[in-house]
Amino acid sequence: MNGSIKHVRLALLNAVLSTSAFHLGNNTACQGNWKASGEMYLRRAQCHFQKCMEETCLSTTKTSKYKEILMAILSLSNAFMFKGDPDKRRAYLIQTEKFIRIRGLSRPKLSPKKRALHHCYAFMRIMAETTCVADILNKRPLETSEGTVDGTIYEGDFRISPNLAFSADAMTEEKDPEMGQRDLHLAIPGRWSSTLFPTVYGVDELFLMLLSQVIRLANERDLSTTCNGNQEERLSLKEFWIRAKAIEKAINTLISSSTTGDTQSHDNHFLQNDKSTTAQAMSMSLLIFFYRRIYEVDPAMLQCKVASMRTYLIKIQQDEIHSKDGSSAALIWPAFIAACEAVEPDLQLFFSSWFDYCFATTALVYASVAKQIFETIWTKRSKAGLHGEIFSWPDILREGNIKFTCV
Repeated sequence: MNGSIKHVRLALLNAVLSTSAFHLGNNTACQGNWKASGEMYLRRAQCHFQKCMEETCLSTTKTSKYKEILMAILSLSNAFMFKGDPDKRRAYLIQTEKFIRIRGLSRPKLSPKKRALHHCYAFMRIMAETTCVADILNKRPLETSEGTVDGTIYEGDFRISPNLAFSADAMTEEKDPEMGQRDLHLAIPGRWSSTLFPTVYGVDELFLMLLSQVIRLANERDLSTTCNGNQEERLSLKEFWIRAKAIEKAINTLISSSTTGDTQSHDNHFLQNDKSTTAQAMSMSLLIFFYRRIYEVDPAMLQCKVASMRTYLIKIQQDEIHSKDGSSAALIWPAFIAACEAVEPDLQLFFSSWFDYCFATTALVYASVAKQIFETIWTKRSKAGLHGEIFSWPDILREGNIKFTCV
């Protein structure tokens, strides 16, 4: 707190306390009314944050540091995630985006701390957008001929900008440094050598860039199939297939590189092994996610890939015994994506057990919610029979208007 009791710091402190209280409340081994405490700290955090933003808007002098405000918003978003309120979580992430675009991208070069916070936001937002299929896609705002709004690339709706050049070769090309810094959601294909994602989250930026591209293409597909919006706003079939094939090829290349162990070396053998296996699991889940959201394939065609995910998860658990460094929380998203496609009974049994273990060890509420969703899918498929409707997790989320985030 540095001896200061500014509203922004009190908002940050109470948001952290709220997150801890909600986490303890989800742990059945803990005693006490922790969820009530979480609500109390969360109300305090929201109140202090509101006053902080009022001061920032009304005062002519600088009252709060940009980095502190950013940490407070992100911490509030995390508190709602641990509470199990994905609507509020995403609302704060969207508010974070607006704040960054207004206050955080004005200078040509950002400090390492600001960049790290921008990376934290980007990771949280991209992962949250993977399961936002229940939302009705809003009409794209009016853009200039350069495809920008107020001089910045518009990417807040996670749709494809028609004025951004796209090609298979662009996936591996180096981005302009300033462009890479301003590309919050990795909407622009390519690599950025100054990325902090491997350092902060242990994932290659290429993985997140491809994930962002799949989300955008899937949103365009949804817009076309649901007949929302004008014909002019829809992606042509030719452009759709060009993008789909290019993304699929890039994902397969990513899987090949993770399988050959093309990762940074570490002194600890088990840590190196675990990171390589985790990279393989994340890459495989990305391919499964692509096939579900873009091609909508029959789940029976994905059983080999689901079985590979089981192998990776088992290996990671075995490595954890030696390294004593649990990573189940980071694997909830890839495990969920694979579990939803499990058809064979032995695979279903494994994923049910894995999520039970994950919830018991992490006490993360969205682990149990994820299990409820994929078990609902399994039940519906079983009742439909071999020639019945192909149920998927996007179907379940849309039909029930379920807002769900698993990271």
